[in-house]
Amino acid sequence: MNKEKIGRWALGIGLTGLVLLFLLGRLGVQKETGTSEVIQPVESLAAKASGADRSSPRPRPSPQIDMLIYYEPGGTETSGLVVVSVSCQRVRNAALERELSNRYAFYKTKSSPIEPVELQMPREEWLKRILFSVEGDAAAGRRINDSYAIRKWPGKESVKFTAFEECDLMIEIPSAAKPPAGAKLSANLDVGVASIASNTITVLSPPAVPREDAVLACRVHQLLEAAGPLQDAAEKLLAADPADFDGYWFLGQALEMRGRVEEALAAYEDALKRSPLLVKSDEEAPFHLMFRLQELSRALAEKKP
Repeated sequence: MNKEKIGRWALGIGLTGLVLLFLLGRLGVQKETGTSEVIQPVESLAAKASGADRSSPRPRPSPQIDMLIYYEPGGTETSGLVVVSVSCQRVRNAALERELSNRYAFYKTKSSPIEPVELQMPREEWLKRILFSVEGDAAAGRRINDSYAIRKWPGKESVKFTAFEECDLMIEIPSAAKPPAGAKLSANLDVGVASIASNTITVLSPPAVPREDAVLACRVHQLLEAAGPLQDAAEKLLAADPADFDGYWFLGQALEMRGRVEEALAAYEDALKRSPLLVKSDEEAPFHLMFRLQELSRALAEKKP
C-alpha cells in the first residue's frame, strides 16, 4: 500500500470525524434551546381568564402541569382522604435530559438555566378550583364537592415547580359523601384558560373483615396527623388482638406525634417483635419501622447528660 492511498484514507477519516462532531454539536444546541425555553407562568394564564366559563372545555396549560390523585378510603365510619400531587413534568423532563446529557454525551454545550414554573394560588382558591367527578354518578360528585375540606396544602400562596419540588394537598371527604364502591373518581384543577385533568381511580369495595376496616381508619388518621383518634383506633386494634403488628405501629406513631418518645419507642419495639416478615421468615424488618427505631433511639441518646 503506497503512501498516497494511506494519506487519502487518513484525510477521509479525519473529515468524517469533523462532520460527526459538528452534528453532535448541533444536536446539543437544539436540546439546550428546548430546555432553556422560558415557560409562561400559570398565574398569568389565570389572570387572562379570571372570568372564564368553567363549564366549557379548555386546553391543557403550556407548562404541562400534571395532577395525580390517590384515594385512601378510611374506615366505614371515618372520613376518606384524597392525596393530590401537582407537578410540572416538563421541568422534570428537562432536568433529567440535561443530567443525562452532561453525564453521557461526548460533546457538551453551554448550559442555560431551566426556568421553574410558578403557580400562585391562595388556600381559598384551591377549594374553588379543584372539582371532583364520579363517572356515571353526578350526585356523588356533587356531594363530594359540596363537603370536602383541604387539610393540608403548601402553606404559601406561590408554589414553584422545579425538578425536585411539587405541590401536595390532602383533601378530607366526610363519610356520608364518600364515593360508592366501584365508582371511578377523578379531579380537575381549574387554572383559568386551562383545566388540568387527573388520573382516574376505581374505588374498591370496603373490607369484610373488621380488623382491615380499622387499619384503613388508622391510615387516614396517620396521614392527617390526628394523634388522638389514631391512638384510640390503635388501642382498639390491640384490644382485639394484643399481638397485632399494625396496632403497635400506629400506637407508636400516635405517641410520637404527642412527643411521648420513650413510650413510642417501646411501641415500635413491640411492633418489631411481631413483624409478619420476622415471624414467618428470615427476612428483614420493614424499613419504615427500623428507621423510626433508629431515629428515636438517637434522640433519646442525645438527651442523656
